[in-house]
Amino acid sequence: MNPKIKKIDSEYEKNAAKITELQERQRELEKQRLELENLDIIGMVRSMGLTPDQLVALIQGARSNEKKEEPDYAPDRSSGERMQEVDIYLKFIGKFDVPIPEPTPEELAEQERLRKKREKQREYSRRSREKKKRAEAQS
Repeated sequence: MNPKIKKIDSEYEKNAAKITELQERQRELEKQRLELENLDIIGMVRSMGLTPDQLVALIQGARSNEKKEEPDYAPDRSSGERMQEVDIYLKFIGKFDVPIPEPTPEELAEQERLRKKREKQREYSRRSREKKKRAEAQS
């Protein structure tokens, strides 16, 4: 292959990698900006000391996104928990995204402990029901 073509191809690949990296950084910065804006709004609402009725007057509407196709939003049969996205629209502001903090390792460990506890309880209940059925069948 022509050395000039190889040089152009390598430069093209470097530029594509840089573009991808910059786009990723741009998305990250947009997310950080949105979170900071939302924190400012939350701070303003809290500093105003609004009553629930006043806050309701400020809220223009809310919409639940129940038809998510993503598996993260499907009910978790093992824990009985489900995530649901809700969009909140405020008058004079528009759509409001509440920042969701990442769970700490301690919180993740606690969630896992509770999940295991519920799993053991379900297994105990299942065995107990089977034992009752066997006892009823024998009598």
